[in-house]
Amino acid sequence: MLKTYTHLLTIIAMLLSAAAYSADQASETNVQPASTEEPVSLADQLVRNPAAVLPTRIQVDTMGYLSAVVRNPTDVTVTNVFIVVMHINEETGQPDKQSNPIRVTNRLTPGYAASVKIPGIQVYKKADFDRYKAIVIRAEPVR
Repeated sequence: MLKTYTHLLTIIAMLLSAAAYSADQASETNVQPASTEEPVSLADQLVRNPAAVLPTRIQVDTMGYLSAVVRNPTDVTVTNVFIVVMHINEETGQPDKQSNPIRVTNRLTPGYAASVKIPGIQVYKKADFDRYKAIVIRAEPVR
């Protein structure tokens, strides 16, 4: 049951974040309310769609091992940050493989970033590196 729920959360996060999200967009995130009628608080946005609030990027070390970096541009401390790393199919541009959820950190304070090594993935060419994307599937604001 938990695995199905996690899988559904992953699919929802993937649809909301769109496969076209690139590391270049990670520099600034503009968080807008979902509706002008009823403003949505930042805490609610973190719970409902953390991928839209917390930008991610993939980086590679000198040995070719991948790490995912999550940045917190908000003024809210975030806890229980989980990501999923996806492999993007070269022909379709759609995700074809994904990792299990990976816990990034216990606490992510405002203005800071945290990274986590991605187990079992090593790349040797830039083209291979560009096919990996990470998205945040879960984050909880500290209240």
